[in-house]
Amino acid sequence: MTVEIYIARHATPDWYRTDIPYDIAPGPPLTPQGEREAIALGEFLHSRSVQKIYASPLERAHQTGLLAAQIMDLEVTVSESIAEWRNDETPALVSARVSPFWQALCEESELCGPVCVVTHGGPLGLLLHQMGLPKDQSKSYMARFDNVIAPPAGAWLASRQSANVSWELKLMYTPGGPSEL
Repeated sequence: MTVEIYIARHATPDWYRTDIPYDIAPGPPLTPQGEREAIALGEFLHSRSVQKIYASPLERAHQTGLLAAQIMDLEVTVSESIAEWRNDETPALVSARVSPFWQALCEESELCGPVCVVTHGGPLGLLLHQMGLPKDQSKSYMARFDNVIAPPAGAWLASRQSANVSWELKLMYTPGGPSEL
């Protein structure tokens, strides 16, 4: 059975909040623009028949997940595994916490259909690279989106037909932009 996982970056937070750490909960909240982006992301995910949403515990990702989930009348499951890449973490440490979660997510998607993860630019980029996104393609997206692989509330689709085939990776949604890039 097909695995379909949407990996979304959180919507626009208050970038100007310097009084709270960006990489430790709660982190900055969404702006009104971010709230609108999260709702639009929910409409997109609804059109893709997403069955479940997971979110990082940091406020900007959790809020994005909650607002998107309201469109589909879904609950959000919070997971520390997809939290922001902390300043004290190495790529190996981030991979160690994300990989087991990803394996469980793949199994869940096979059983129930499309699922969505609302995370942050660091874990998102790490996942895409681990699934085989070419470095030149990654650099192209990062040049477009301020050195992050997706814009705020942007969503990639990772899909494959079986465990022995390569992942198909595609940026499917950007707020206010075309549904495919």
